[in-house]
Amino acid sequence: MKELLERLSKEELIGFLLKYAKNDPKFVNAVNVHFREPEFDEEINKIRYEIDKALGHVSDYSTHDSWGHVDFYIGDIVEEILQRADQGHIRLAFAEIELLYRRLLECLEYQGECEITYETDSCVRDMAKIAELAVFPEDKEYIFARCIELSELEEGKDYGADYEDRLLSIAAGFVTPQNREVLEKAISRFDGTGREKEFKQIRMEIISRTEGEGI
Repeated sequence: MKELLERLSKEELIGFLLKYAKNDPKFVNAVNVHFREPEFDEEINKIRYEIDKALGHVSDYSTHDSWGHVDFYIGDIVEEILQRADQGHIRLAFAEIELLYRRLLECLEYQGECEITYETDSCVRDMAKIAELAVFPEDKEYIFARCIELSELEEGKDYGADYEDRLLSIAAGFVTPQNREVLEKAISRFDGTGREKEFKQIRMEIISRTEGEGI
């Protein structure tokens, strides 16, 4: 493939790509995501539209089969979000994955075989992946604050949306002596909830990062 492409002229390549793009919107989107510098609000609005389009029918039981299962696909959305993170647009990627997470929480009551819970679990794992790519202080501060707020959401609690320990664990990765009190206050809300082991581990990480080696 590499040898073939190297033999083609610039004009031939551009012509092929433009012709291919006319019949494949996903290809156009992939090119834009990879090569165009994103405009934050524009990208947020676009991903919100894609999320609504993918999940808008979930609350309509007429779209569920006899077992209660509902078909939806968000793989392309997640792939685009993670690609943004790989390109270094950490705050944009995290804002987008937060939009998806919040929308999934709203849909939890309509699931039949836990397929929405599965995607929500995956969403939290993707938050952690994005957080691992954060380098700049402003990105770390942003993710820290968003995880604190998300841990306090009440949406989905009646349907098993108990992700507080995982969200606060992500925040703990960016704890500092200056924001330690904020995180400890958030953790204190969940004392006695049956996840003492998980929150104990987070407290240990807080101590390690603020009193030990630091970050």
